[in-house]
Amino acid sequence: MERIQKSHLSDEWTPISGERLMRQHELGFYIIKPMSETISTPLICPVCQYLMSSISDANMYQTFKCCNFCGLRWAQANSAKWETGWRPSPADIAIAIEEKNMVSF
Repeated sequence: MERIQKSHLSDEWTPISGERLMRQHELGFYIIKPMSETISTPLICPVCQYLMSSISDANMYQTFKCCNFCGLRWAQANSAKWETGWRPSPADIAIAIEEKNMVSF
């Protein structure tokens, strides 16, 4: 296999098709990525460990990095503390989950 000389390659990203960037890898293939970094929503809330299953969860995750339940229960009311890393205690989370499980729809 022919090696591509690294001196001919650029480490700079080139804009292509509006919202994507491209650059050539040293092995010869091209890497394409979005211009803006997207935040992907995890499957499990990092606070209460429940499944993130709705658009409300995804929206709350964008702002507070937790599910909608935790965002409404703790993050919004304590936003200043939340931004500095405060999270509810495991005991508070357990009580809230128990209450959440008792709610019937």
